[in-house]
Amino acid sequence: ADFIEIYRALRLTGARPNELVRATIADIDTRRQLIVLKDHKTVGKTGEPRLIPIGHAELKKLIAAAIGERTAGPI
Repeated sequence: ADFIEIYRALRLTGARPNELVRATIADIDTRRQLIVLKDHKTVGKTGEPRLIPIGHAELKKLIAAAIGERTAGPI
């Protein structure tokens, strides 16, 4: 079941698998509806954080279900 949810999230975001697996609850910017990754594959080249949009309703549900009541740790 976890694989299906990760696959769905990958399709909805266009993120790299490693990005989603390493994302934490602290990386979520709910105001801007983004996952903000400061450490990612191309940070050395771009010098910028990787912004992964999470505005899609299905993705919001997946993230909410994955987090549950937790306030820290991996998504």
